[in-house]
Parts: sequence; structure tokens; C-alpha cells
Amino acid sequence: MNPRLASLLLAVLLACSRGEPTPTPPASAAPDPAPPSAVPSAASPPPGASADPAPRSPALTDAELGALIRKISEEGGKFPSDNYISNETSFLHVAADLEKHKGGAYLGVGPEQNFTYLAILEPELAFVLDIRRDNLVLHLLYKVLFEESETRGAFLAALTSRPAPSLPGSAPVERVCEAVQRERHDPSREARTRQRVISRAQALGLPLSTDDRKHLTEALAAFGKKGMDIHYTMEGSARKYPPLSELLATRDDQGKPRSFLADEESYRKVRWMQLENRVIPLVGDLAGTGALPRLADELKRRNTPVRVFYVSNVEQYLFTPAKTWAQWIRNVRALPWADDGLLLRVYFDQGRAHPRQRPGHRTTSLTQPTSAFLTRADKGGWKSWWEVTQLG
Repeated sequence: MNPRLASLLLAVLLACSRGEPTPTPPASAAPDPAPPSAVPSAASPPPGASADPAPRSPALTDAELGALIRKISEEGGKFPSDNYISNETSFLHVAADLEKHKGGAYLGVGPEQNFTYLAILEPELAFVLDIRRDNLVLHLLYKVLFEESETRGAFLAALTSRPAPSLPGSAPVERVCEAVQRERHDPSREARTRQRVISRAQALGLPLSTDDRKHLTEALAAFGKKGMDIHYTMEGSARKYPPLSELLATRDDQGKPRSFLADEESYRKVRWMQLENRVIPLVGDLAGTGALPRLADELKRRNTPVRVFYVSNVEQYLFTPAKTWAQWIRNVRALPWADDGLLLRVYFDQGRAHPRQRPGHRTTSLTQPTSAFLTRADKGGWKSWWEVTQLG
């Protein structure tokens, strides 16, 4: 069956079941699809997705998603990098450990690396919390692309403002990246995508400011100009970081590609969460007194324990002054943790190699039971950020 026809039939069935107006089929295929008119039923997982370990709560409506973002978020701060993509090459070194912590709530910071963790963990809800409001805008862009793109190739093509290549679903991720990069960048697609993100944000009750729109324009231009060669940059640093194509092709310890675009099944898992409004981007300081405490209250109200909190190396910037570190610990303690909850942090080699650092990597990804972290805090804590990363 034609994919567009199948999607229309699904929307008709869902609209009828909720007493909504039946969507009208388009007269012809549009060059840029509009956002979905209906959210798929939580009871029917997408083809290829693994079965849930337990029934999920109902999907969030647009109104509920927008209200959560407004309720929990706080004023944004600054960070000296664009952070359009991750700069951690070790992110799959912890994949085997994460597989034991599926479900519940996932918390994370930063850009697309979160999607890979979502594909592995399949949480009920995911909150991406970052001090930069720019990160929220970036995730609204990603949301629109997930909602509109049925395949990995279509997703990457839309992200980089290129025509979608024709590829079999079984194509390895390296081939998908290469095929997208061969397509010609079309700036007019950037403008159309920008407008759809602005409209989608408006529908969520999150009107984008002039600064938000400026950042959205800059992000689309960066992805469009560099395509799959885009990489992390930081002010004042001459270090070389891996391009997006390399990160997406990263393999786990068993040699298996495991990024969220490694295969169509992984992509569908994350897309399904986006279609059900289960990925909630927030603006907040991990050591602040606003967003994270409010998020803790919301998770308690929902009776949804935190299974994994990916903090990257944010703690490195929180360790001093002491009052900031103390507030971070209070925020960690306030969250409703699962008994086996994990903190997932990253150490960056800045002249001192971590004992667990692997050859060829500047980053070391580490998991620590939250209970162990809080026990150490109760017993006197740490003298340095280095000590924190030793997990003892």
C-alpha cells in the first residue's frame, strides 16, 4: 500500500474513534509534508518496535506537552558552543548497561545523542533539560522532522535541506549518510522547514521569539551547508570533533551499529515517542532551584520513577562553587528514583586520561547507581571533579 494512503487511513480511524473530523486527503502529494493531524494510539506499537514491558500511559496531547514545557522550564543561560550535535565518541560504551534499565523516565541534556539512548531504553517519558534555550529550539526542529519523516533517509534529508534519496529500509547507516550527502543542498527547503517549526511551536502554545527564530535559522543553515560533515565546535578551541556521519555509524562493544539511525526499527522507536509527545524539551539549570525541582514534583505526581539521567559533563561546571554543587545534590535527591536508577556522565580527557578511557577516544562514558552517588555525598563528598568521575 502507498505509505501516504496508509497514513491517511490510520488518521481516519483514529479521528473516528475520538469523534474528531475526518481528515481530507490532499489533492496531490506536497513537496513538504505537514505535521501529523493525529497522534497514533499508544496501544498499537509501530511496525518493528519491541513490545512494551508494561502498558504505557496515554500519549500527551499537544496542549499537555506545551503546558508541561511552560510549567517546568525556567530562564535560559549561555554556553560557549553551538552544540548542534554531540562530541562524545564513547556514548555506546555503556549500551549493555543501559539495556537493563528500560522504561520509567529518562532525563538527559544536549542534542541528538539523547535519541540513541531513547532507542535503547524505550522510556515512558523523556525530558531533555538544558540550560540553553537554543537546545529547546533545536529539539522542536527535531520533533517536526521526526513527525514528518517516515524513514531515516527522509529524516536526514530534511535535517540537511536535501531531497530524500531512494534507499531500501535495510540500508546500513553509512550508506544512508552517503546517499543524503550526495544530494544537492536546497536553501529553499530551509525556509519551508523553518516556517513549519514556527507553526508547530505555535500549535504547542510555545511561540518563538525573535532570538529563537534567529537560532532556528542558524541551525538549519549549519546543517544545510555542512550536511553529514557537520561537527561540534567550541569557542576558543581548536580540537577536532567527529562529524555527524561518524557518530551515527558508531558501534557498541559487540560491533553492532546502535545509534538511533542505525536501522529503521531504532528510528521508529524514537519517532513513535515524538508522535506521542513523550519527548519533552525543557530549559533549565541542573543546579537551579526552578526547573529540576519542578520536574521532580511532576514525576512524583505521575508516579514515574527516573531510570537514567544522562548529565554528560555538566557536573564539571557545577562542582564549584560549593553552594552550586550542594544544590545539584539536593536536586538529584529530590527526584523520584527507581531502585536501580543511574547517573550517566562523561569525562573529557583534558590532559589526564581516565582509567577506563579506551584507545582512540577522548571521552569516557560512565554509569553510576544514584544510590552510590548520594551515599558518597552523605559521607563527606568529593574534593574534586576528578574524584567524582572515579565513581568510588
